[in-house]
Amino acid sequence: MNDANPRSDQGVSESSDPSVAIARWLLLVAVSFGVVATGFHWIAQSTTIASPISQSLPAASALGGTPSVSGSYPPPDFRLASLDGGTLGPPDFAGDVVLIEFWATWCGPCRLQAKYLEELHSEFDGKGVHFLAIDSGEDEATVRRYVEKDPFPYPVLLDPQSSLSNRYQVYALPTVMIVDRQGAISYMQPGVSDKRTLRQALVAAGAATKI
Repeated sequence: MNDANPRSDQGVSESSDPSVAIARWLLLVAVSFGVVATGFHWIAQSTTIASPISQSLPAASALGGTPSVSGSYPPPDFRLASLDGGTLGPPDFAGDVVLIEFWATWCGPCRLQAKYLEELHSEFDGKGVHFLAIDSGEDEATVRRYVEKDPFPYPVLLDPQSSLSNRYQVYALPTVMIVDRQGAISYMQPGVSDKRTLRQALVAAGAATKI
């Protein structure tokens, strides 16, 4: 008479079956992969990836952007080389309002900012407001190639070593600076500034509302 337990024999048979072992291994791999993928997703959602120069930020309105300045900055007395071969800066427009965008060719949000500024440039043309675009951290050839394909309606200046950007604590692109009629910085905001916010800031800086 055989007293062996059929259930025990079945358990041994299943545990030694290669297909069962492979199935369990694959299940373990799938679970481990899911844990790792979830971890990476959480990190991606909670971390902002910065560029070598700076990071791109959302709209200024989402950050509470208003026509104001927080912090202290050096006087805007700089001049930079322009793509047309000259030098230009706020001192060349003394007594007028100057809007400056710090940007770069790789910066996606800068394209949206440039679109807003192009519309405002047309709106404030002849009202004592001047626009400048300062490329931060790129060589002239790179900037020139970009501008040839997508030109600006106002001068483009070069800050290839980001020296000026660092001086004014520009660590995110785009960043918009406005210099008022008295030659002081009246607005400094990282991120995309919407047209309504910039219009208010320009008027507060002394831009004429009528020709």
